[in-house]
Amino acid sequence: MPILGRNHAGSTEPRSAKSVDSSRRRGWRRGLELIEAAIVTPLLILILYGLIEYGVMFLQEQTITNIARQTARVAAVPDGNYTGTFSSLKTNAGGEYSNLAATYSNVGGAAGSLLTVTVSMPYSSITGGALLPVPSTLTASVSMENEGP
Repeated sequence: MPILGRNHAGSTEPRSAKSVDSSRRRGWRRGLELIEAAIVTPLLILILYGLIEYGVMFLQEQTITNIARQTARVAAVPDGNYTGTFSSLKTNAGGEYSNLAATYSNVGGAAGSLLTVTVSMPYSSITGGALLPVPSTLTASVSMENEGP
């Protein structure tokens, strides 16, 4: 028994059961594609969010490491103004680094002894860190030998 429906040209002609079956299959595939997209899209968004979040975190970690290294280099020299250097580097880094804190150990010690500069700052996630684990504090520690006079 022929099935009536519109063909591609728009005329009403009998369609075979095979063409009806293939159009149902096509609709089923479209539904499957929609379900796959609904599953994959959130995962791709989470990966993109992770790339951005960890990229920002690693950039800030690298910046505070550079500040600690440059401060330690000045602190290793006798009579070096390391606190002024730290303040200047902190100001030049920008507003997001305004809450940096530094601790110094063995500065001005005997020549050849190790001094340590530790710089830390609280880290706030881009979106509160609800989706990905991030540290609450970023810390960088640099050790260098004291230089003699």
